[in-house]
Amino acid sequence: MTNKKRFFINAALLSTTSVLMQTVGVSFNVWVSNKIGASGAGLYSLIMSVYVFAVTLANSGITLAATRLISQSLASRDMSSCAKAALLSVFHGLFFGTLAFLLMFFGANVIGSVFLGDSRTVLCLRVLSLSLPFVGMSSALSGYFTAVRRVAKSAAAQLFEQFVRICAVTIFFNRFMQNDTARACVCLVAAGTLAEICSFLFIFFLYGIDKRKHKINVGKKAPPLLQKLLGISLPVAFSAYLRSALRCLEHILIPKCLKMSVALSSAPLALYGVVHGMVMPVLLFPSSFLGAFSSLLIPEITEYQKLEKNYQIKRIMKKVYSATFIFSVCASGIFLAFSKELGMALYNNPDACLYIKLLAPLTIAMYVDSVTDAILKGIGEQVYSMHVNIIDAFLSVILTVILIPKYGIGGYIAVIYISELLNLLLSLGRLIYITDFKIRLTEWLIKPIFMIASAVLPVQLAASFYSDNIIKVVVSILSSALIYLLLIKIVQTE
Repeated sequence: MTNKKRFFINAALLSTTSVLMQTVGVSFNVWVSNKIGASGAGLYSLIMSVYVFAVTLANSGITLAATRLISQSLASRDMSSCAKAALLSVFHGLFFGTLAFLLMFFGANVIGSVFLGDSRTVLCLRVLSLSLPFVGMSSALSGYFTAVRRVAKSAAAQLFEQFVRICAVTIFFNRFMQNDTARACVCLVAAGTLAEICSFLFIFFLYGIDKRKHKINVGKKAPPLLQKLLGISLPVAFSAYLRSALRCLEHILIPKCLKMSVALSSAPLALYGVVHGMVMPVLLFPSSFLGAFSSLLIPEITEYQKLEKNYQIKRIMKKVYSATFIFSVCASGIFLAFSKELGMALYNNPDACLYIKLLAPLTIAMYVDSVTDAILKGIGEQVYSMHVNIIDAFLSVILTVILIPKYGIGGYIAVIYISELLNLLLSLGRLIYITDFKIRLTEWLIKPIFMIASAVLPVQLAASFYSDNIIKVVVSILSSALIYLLLIKIVQTE
């Protein structure tokens, strides 16, 4: 099988899996949010902001390190190095995952009561900490399957994890929730921990089968790889720690700063829950289509760089950016045009409608930045990428303290915009400088904006004659996307 064919098969598998997971995940998130309310969603988001930092420590750059190191071994046809890199990666994940577990479990009382200022979070943090060793090892095996281009197995593990999570939440809610926000959060984190443990056991089982089938074993002459592995993972890890800590601090400060705002009349935790627990999952849902390609770009570009095929790298970049801009403009236009319908159909919440509309234009920057980040990692610029993320996170903390107490939720929206745009400009600027790549703004951005406007306007006009319901929203979105793709095809053909 050719590399090109294998890439698209893997991308199709990952895309299908990702879209399925995101569809189920967003639908389930809507159900959960409606169950626990905006305040419950805010409390859960606050807990998860700490957990994200703990996961960063558990991962410590191992997914990228495993992917790059194993990809380099495959490019050199050194299977013993490939096997040793996979084994070292798993032990790396176990070590840092255990360290993260110990810190979070024994520090839960201080983190929850002092830093988060809510004792209801303490038990949730302790329950979540149990998953961290398994998260670290799963991340290592995910990097392995991405590098060897057998992503169907890691995709299967993700589907299994989602299945376990949904079943567990449903059972726990029915038996233990009792319309209590604190209990609801405990149910959610317990289900998440169980899902992570089951996911690791499943992916480890698949790794054992894969190892025997493809005869990947550590040979007697396998070279020492620990230094190389740590040389990739630790610079990324230290940068990720700082960035994640700053992000965690930002999310802790947001409800506090919203509470200080004189421009705010609603409950701060509820507003935080609307933006992070309701709106952001919806806005990021379409990125599931791009996520598969982004993750697969890293081993592809790494291998081409190892073989010094720079022309192939530029060719891939051109196709990827063209598709990303066209897709992201479509998503942004649809969110902007149907924000009211989406917010009411999903959450029956006017605030959700407003924030979907306000943040819709930013989705273009979000999606393009995720692809840019993957390409930078593929060409070995992961340290620069993390430095950009640190600058972005540090600025966000400062702006949170300055803008939100004065301007309330408007200041919060401004912080999100400034943060995302700065990250994109710095990352894209670096990529253009290194590769001499040209971004075709007229063809990839300006034309698609006119096309999506031409697509949604007649659909909006036709939809105005029908009553609001979820079927109308789905039909309107699909119709707009279809018209947009036809217009893009016509323009490209000409």
